[in-house]
Formats: sequence, C-alpha cells, structure tokens
Amino acid sequence: MSYKLFLDDQRIAPDGWVQAWNYQDFREALNELGRPTTIAFDHDLGDQHDEFGNLLVPEPDGTAAALHVVMNPEILPLTFSVHTMNFSGGHRIKSLMAEAGSKLVLGPFNSGWEEKK
Repeated sequence: MSYKLFLDDQRIAPDGWVQAWNYQDFREALNELGRPTTIAFDHDLGDQHDEFGNLLVPEPDGTAAALHVVMNPEILPLTFSVHTMNFSGGHRIKSLMAEAGSKLVLGPFNSGWEEKK
C-alpha cells in the first residue's frame, strides 16, 4: 500500500495522509501499513500531565520516531519533511534521516527554517 505518514500531536493531517497522533500511533501505522512513501515529522509530541501540571508519562518525541525508522531500513521512506518549531529537535530528525539516505523535501506545515535539498 502506498501512503504518506503524518506525525503530529496537534495538527490534523492533510487529506490523503495517515495521521499518527503520537509515537505509539506512528509505530502501529508502520507495522500495519509498511513502508510509507514519505513521513512528515513533528518533534514535540506532548507529554501526559496530571491536573497540577506534573509530568506523568514522557512521550517519545519525533527524534525517537526517526531513530526507529533509520534502525529499520525496510521502512525508510524515500523522502521526509519536518514541520516542528523546535529547531534543535528538527535538526536531529533531519540529520538522522538524511544520514540514512532519505531525502528532505518541503512538506505540509513547513516551519519556515527548513532548507530545500
């Protein structure tokens, strides 16, 4: 199945994309659907907090998702994009994916600082 995977905890995936709201959804989509043609990454995926704001469960972030992909080359997409406002997190995702051989492209919700390669 040919599909595009969109990882973001707040933004709704554009039409034609498979939505992954968190790291667990991301892994499930990859397990069920296989290798996507492209992945659009957000970095900060929203930790779970109690009613007082105390951290309950840290959510794996976009870097963890990218690391999962590069450690499993059979699911590495040909292209990817990053749409996070977290500069250092976005840079880590870009570095991991590019080093593994995936090509950075402009995708939905670009954050303005992504360069075209």
